[in-house]
Amino acid sequence: SHAMEARLRDTLEKLTAINQHRAETYKEDSSVEITTQVRGQLKFLEDVDRFKTKKLQEQQREMLLKAARSRARPDDPEAALLKEKARQVQHEEDELMRKNAANLAALAAIGPRKKRKAEDDLAAATETSGASGSTAAQPYAAQLRTRQRRIGLKDYIFYLEQEKPTRRKPELFKAYLKQT
Repeated sequence: SHAMEARLRDTLEKLTAINQHRAETYKEDSSVEITTQVRGQLKFLEDVDRFKTKKLQEQQREMLLKAARSRARPDDPEAALLKEKARQVQHEEDELMRKNAANLAALAAIGPRKKRKAEDDLAAATETSGASGSTAAQPYAAQLRTRQRRIGLKDYIFYLEQEKPTRRKPELFKAYLKQT
C-alpha cells in the first residue's frame, strides 16, 4: 500500500516536472536570443494579403461604379448587367454601414464593458482583507488555490521512454499508436 502510494506520487511528480519543462517559455530569459519571430512575420504577411485584397476590391468597386455612371447605349446587355451589379454593391455597402451604426448605438446604450468575474472576486477579497486589518498580500482563497496542470499523452510517452522498466513495455507502444 505504501509502496504503491510512493510509486504513484513519484510518477506524478515526474510527469508534472516533464509538463512544466515542456510548457516553459524562454521569452523573458535574458540568456536566450530570439532570432526569428514567426508569429510577427505571419501577421505581417496576413496584413499585406489583406491590404492587397482590399485594394483589389476597391478597384473593382470603382470600376463598377464608373461603368454604372457611364452613358452607354441603353439596349447594351453588358452595361445593364454592370449597372445592376453596381446597384447591388452599393446596396451591400449601405447595409453594412447601417449594421455598423446599429452595433455602435447598441454598444453605447449598453454602456462600458463589465469587469471579469475573477477581477471582481479579487477586488472584493482585497477590500475585505484590507477592512479586517489583515496583512496578507493575497486573499486567503488565492493562497490555497494550486495550479492544475494538464498532463497529456506527449508527457506520458516521454515519461515511459525515460523510465528504464517501461521502455519496452506494451503500454509505450500502445501510446505511440494512440498518438498517431
